[in-house]
Amino acid sequence: MEWHNAIQEIQKQWAAPGLSVIVSDSEQSGLFWYYVRQKYGCLMLQFPTSTQEFAVWAADLSQSFLGTTRVYWCSLPPVSAKGTKLRQQVIQFLKQYGGPHTVWMVVAEEQGSEYVGCRCFVVPAIIRGSEASVCAQMLGMERSSAVLDSLQLIPPRSLFSLDVIMQMLVHVGYTPLKRRDDSVAFLQTLLPHEVTLQHITELFFKNDWPLFFEKWAAVSDMYSDMFWISFWTEQCWRAYWVCWYMQRGQQTRARGMSYRLPPLFMQSGWQKNDLAALQARYEALAFFDTRVKHGSFFSIHEIMMRLAS
Repeated sequence: MEWHNAIQEIQKQWAAPGLSVIVSDSEQSGLFWYYVRQKYGCLMLQFPTSTQEFAVWAADLSQSFLGTTRVYWCSLPPVSAKGTKLRQQVIQFLKQYGGPHTVWMVVAEEQGSEYVGCRCFVVPAIIRGSEASVCAQMLGMERSSAVLDSLQLIPPRSLFSLDVIMQMLVHVGYTPLKRRDDSVAFLQTLLPHEVTLQHITELFFKNDWPLFFEKWAAVSDMYSDMFWISFWTEQCWRAYWVCWYMQRGQQTRARGMSYRLPPLFMQSGWQKNDLAALQARYEALAFFDTRVKHGSFFSIHEIMMRLAS
């Protein structure tokens, strides 16, 4: 199900009886789901803390008073050895739950397979800037979206977490636009540096060197030379193994190695990269890293120019 369709279906199914599972990265979308709950209304469903409490908890969910139904939002607690058995009881109950009430919960991608057969909505926590308007429409924040578009703060083709999008939509609502320059400067502080790093890394792996050096020049002084050599060494190392695994059809292992790489690299970028070239870049960076640790002087700008040649 495409991202847009998933969002629309969540709106339609908001009060549908039974369990509804949202597969998403809660660490990068928690703020977004908070505003969804505020917009559409629901009660927080507390997790039972004992077997006795679970029996009462399950009984309450299995009945309604005079036909009145409610929408609940359930947050599973972190996994712990002490509560494993109770946790499994709750999850098993929810997987088979058919009403009369509605229960929503967010689970990570790796947990999604546990809920096969349930009503599931896959909502990526990373979206393109052009999709920010869909978030705004869902939450009745169309005006904020229009203002962001006018300020050109969210490039349509760049990738952002749902939480970053929400911060922008919320803050632009009370930012004094009569002082445009100050407002833009403030809103830009809400964009994490990782967004910029992600963009320049995409350009690096595309071998788009003119644009890469143009964008990198804007952020290179924000970090030390040692940071950059460590950063690009890890990027090349991870990219190499993603390509190696993907070429052999081992997508699970490739996904594990894609951590910290731009999301687009896992989707299609790996196909445009050569293993030998990635290995050569990694070995060159590792060589300079070793020399630096032994006291040699280096310029990260000269190193990057050599990698691009």
